Amino acid sequence: MLYLTQGAEFLHRILFDAGVGHEYRLVHGADHVGPSLAPRILDALAFIGRQIEPPEWIDATVLKARAGFAGMKQAAGLPNELIDPRRIHGQY
Repeated sequence: MLYLTQGAEFLHRILFDAGVGHEYRLVHGADHVGPSLAPRILDALAFIGRQIEPPEWIDATVLKARAGFAGMKQAAGLPNELIDPRRIHGQY
């Protein structure tokens, strides 16, 4: 209705190409009104909440697995880069 999808798509492509982690959802047929509005707002607020207070996805199990793979990479002569889970491409 307001042609905002073009701007959102453009921003998504810029962020994706820059390796910036983000969520982009295109809801086919939805506008800023209608029955899909309430669930989309709840979804958006949940996303904002995860950014303000991110869940602890990286726990001891993840750190142990990363350390094991780091050793294997080092033994194979491969680079071992730190991963930032907030970025698509993983680099800081």
